Amino acid sequence: MTRTTLGALALLLTAAPMLHAQIIQPGIRNRPAAWTALSVGWFQQGSICGATPSTCWNFGGAPQFRASFEIPAGTGASFGLAGTTARAPLIYASSLGNCSQCDADANVSQVLGTLRIGGGNIGFHQVIEIAAGTTLYTNFRSTDGTRLGDGKAVSDLTFGLGYGFGFSLSPRTQVVLMVQEWALVLHDRQPGSSENTTTQQTIRIGGRFALGER
Repeated sequence: MTRTTLGALALLLTAAPMLHAQIIQPGIRNRPAAWTALSVGWFQQGSICGATPSTCWNFGGAPQFRASFEIPAGTGASFGLAGTTARAPLIYASSLGNCSQCDADANVSQVLGTLRIGGGNIGFHQVIEIAAGTTLYTNFRSTDGTRLGDGKAVSDLTFGLGYGFGFSLSPRTQVVLMVQEWALVLHDRQPGSSENTTTQQTIRIGGRFALGER
């Protein structure tokens, strides 16, 4: 075998792995088509009084469950929709109906548009979340099961900001170690008041999972 043949063979053997890597690289780098996340947290809702001073809801803390669906919008960024639900205890105070002040529970749910930043690399990462949507208050009942109020859902505009940390186990699986959220809720104004806002705070943990490829 001539030196020229040996040199050509050596060059081919050297280049083959590089060519193979370039051919399969797009498959390796395929990014998720979407993300889904499930989490649980501790939710605290501030007190709210109605458009008239006749009814106030003094909420306590409760477990909150959250699910989201997100579309990637670049490295480590995504936007989507999130839904939450909690069955929150409260002291229901009203000058109307059959309860002047009683222990009760209510469903507090949210539908939010979200923008999430964080989680582009394997390992620890920061998480920033911006959200806007609505909070729904429904199914007010005293602890003995009596329905309170008129039974209609109350919806309030809600704007939120979250910050925390996560850990990427792989390019397709992430753990939400802790995210703390703060939200501002805009309620109907009371007569003689320029505003009627309250706040929500949530600390949550969970998981985030990739769907499909693109």
